[in-house]
Amino acid sequence: FQNSVTAPLYASTTNCADSAGAAACGSAAAGHVVIDAGATSVVVSTTALTANSEPVPIFDSSLGALLSVTCNTTAALPYISARTAGVSFTISIAVAPITNPACYGYTLVN
Repeated sequence: FQNSVTAPLYASTTNCADSAGAAACGSAAAGHVVIDAGATSVVVSTTALTANSEPVPIFDSSLGALLSVTCNTTAALPYISARTAGVSFTISIAVAPITNPACYGYTLVN
């Protein structure tokens, strides 16, 4: 006997797309940002972040058209290195991208 669960599509009311250094994402619980070439982090400012939020960044080299940049194609594993509820979180990587920025999508869970 198997149970199955289906869920409706989940959508945030705002979605950030920011490729200019620190990402000013307003109240967006989801979005797309870059870590600039030569840098190892980006601060994502969003009031949607709570103390219990789980920011989930995902490397996505296909975001170039959306962000108006040429995304780096070398995957860099992201991690969250800082957070301040109601203010921002920081996406970091171990090695800075060369030439082109590393592009990421993010969602906030909870």
